[in-house]
Amino acid sequence: MIAQLLERRTQQRQTHLPLRQDPPRSGGPADYGRPTAWRFDFVRLLRLTVYAGLIFAPATKRWFELLESWFPSPLPDPSSGAVSGSASFAVAMQRMLADQLLYSVCVLCSLFLWSGAWESGFDVGHMGRKLSANLWPSLRANWRLWPAVQLINQSIVPLNMRMLVAALVNIPWTAYLASKAAAPTPATALGGRASPGLEMGKI
Repeated sequence: MIAQLLERRTQQRQTHLPLRQDPPRSGGPADYGRPTAWRFDFVRLLRLTVYAGLIFAPATKRWFELLESWFPSPLPDPSSGAVSGSASFAVAMQRMLADQLLYSVCVLCSLFLWSGAWESGFDVGHMGRKLSANLWPSLRANWRLWPAVQLINQSIVPLNMRMLVAALVNIPWTAYLASKAAAPTPATALGGRASPGLEMGKI
């Protein structure tokens, strides 16, 4: 009897409560930051996969080979047969600086230009805004992570294993870059018109 009374009371309260309706979502800038159900974006996954397979992986493999040829590993000391630790560290430092000051900038530029091109149908203005909005914040985040990784990678990891180490660290790093690449591109200074990718809900 008590259970029936409680159930009836609950039903009466629910009938008097207004139904909650979420406001419609337009896909525009005001929708960013709202809690939403997770959506799988196949197009975004496809463009990042194509970028990684066609551009990043072969370019990085060749880049590691170039670093090895530009800054060769020190030879063992003839008397002791051991490699000087300071010499090895100096070579690794040179490789790391070249990697972070040259290659990282090129990789990030190519990623954001690639993403902007896919979003806008190769609209040069949109691609430039995408690059300028994301390059410097991504570089700063890059320099917090990759110098230490590359210093270890270029000093104690054999050449044929360096791609594997970079690929493992690249998993969380790619997730970060994907969030940056998917961020809305700022509007132009003329008229405040949003970028094509933002207008069409492609970002």
